[in-house]
Amino acid sequence: MNKKHILFTTLALAVVIMCSIVLIGALKDKSTEVSNSESAVNEPVETQAIVQTTEVTTEMVVEETTESTEFMNQTKNYLILIEKESQRESVEVFKVFKESKGFNVFVKSAEQDLLHIEGSDRSLELEALLDQLDKDLSLDFVLLIGDPYDRENANPQNTGGIIPMRYLYFFEDNHNTKFNYDWYDYVNPDDSAFNTPTDFTYALKMEWDYDEDGYAGEDVEMYNALSQDTMILKFLLGRIPFSDNQSISQILNQTIEYERSRKSESSALIASGILGYPESIQFNNVNDGAHYGDVLSNNLLARQIENTTMFEQAGVMPSIFKSTVPLNTKNFKVEIQKENDMIYTLGHGGSVMMFWDVDVNNDLICDEQIPSYDIFEINLNGFSTGFLYFDGCHTLSIEKDTDNQGTRHFQDLMLSGFTSAGIATTRETSINPIEYNDRVVSYMFVNDSNLYAYEFYQSLNTLISKDNNYAEAYVYCYMGDPSLEIYP
Repeated sequence: MNKKHILFTTLALAVVIMCSIVLIGALKDKSTEVSNSESAVNEPVETQAIVQTTEVTTEMVVEETTESTEFMNQTKNYLILIEKESQRESVEVFKVFKESKGFNVFVKSAEQDLLHIEGSDRSLELEALLDQLDKDLSLDFVLLIGDPYDRENANPQNTGGIIPMRYLYFFEDNHNTKFNYDWYDYVNPDDSAFNTPTDFTYALKMEWDYDEDGYAGEDVEMYNALSQDTMILKFLLGRIPFSDNQSISQILNQTIEYERSRKSESSALIASGILGYPESIQFNNVNDGAHYGDVLSNNLLARQIENTTMFEQAGVMPSIFKSTVPLNTKNFKVEIQKENDMIYTLGHGGSVMMFWDVDVNNDLICDEQIPSYDIFEINLNGFSTGFLYFDGCHTLSIEKDTDNQGTRHFQDLMLSGFTSAGIATTRETSINPIEYNDRVVSYMFVNDSNLYAYEFYQSLNTLISKDNNYAEAYVYCYMGDPSLEIYP
């Protein structure tokens, strides 16, 4: 496979952006590599997806990873890394609780243990510290405590916090950096920036900056690195993305409360809506998030985990996938009252679904103004779930000073008491409804593990190592306690 082929592979998997980001515009210098028929994919996702009339059932089957058995024989060594010694009190109750469950818990602080040299990359210093502590303590679980972002110290390599996230760049010829969730610059496409913050590089062993140019994760260097080495899971890692003691204590107490009151057998709720309808004769596809909801449902059923599915069953073009309950806000409110251990949602911003109710021209072209509905636009007081997989564009807020203030993010749902752990995204996510590409959720719960975090990191490993879908993988992060399990 030559360099040109590698670049095209990355493009083909990333060109359709769920939140109407025309990603390919940033790569106009490579336009000769993409044929006219292929470039037709490069439209906002609302214009995409194949119109079908038959019921479809999907199931993901992948080979089991070689290191899973070894990792599952864990010693339950658990590191909590706080930013400052003043945060130690806020994690003490959680530490005692985990120890009562048989974990060996170690609390370290960046203030005392992370040596920062002025001008050096703090994310590399953090990686070195975690690797040394793993060597000394044989870690199975790592929980980072702290807001990863500090605008004053943010730089092209990391988000600037005391315990930062690392920035990954999936195009080798674009090292632009913006401290903003929005990749694409519509006014000046050459200024588009694809730096993507994430934590998972701390957990997965790989030469992320293989060419040592200071910009990690580029497509060509990743292909070269993976051709020389195998990505290995070091430990399971999560983060509490708050620095104030009150929020830290609240999230950890919610985790304890869930663990103490949960059922012996887990159940899941899956809500995936329509993301876009046919917009023209040329783009005559429906972008149906139920494709991924159905894959997840079947993966869970194969593990004997009961789940309720909610897909769009109304409107001009309902989902081709049949669901347990029709998807709408009223039904969602009913279903979240049923003590689901896990909830998966896929929509714009994680929860906003498109709904085409009237075809005015009777031509199956959605040229009307499309209404939408937000399944989370309800009073969530008193409702909760152990684990929320909040899938969609930019469901986790990192660079807060440039963020949409009116947008709901994973942190908001944590502080509301709705969840204490889950998976969320730091940037736009991509779906190609002409040929649905595999995503992180496609590989969840196929590795014979009850640990959410294990399934997550192995899914990332597959998406990066086997699918070479870097743009899709880089946006995902694990929030909360990495030792949480789902019980068959």
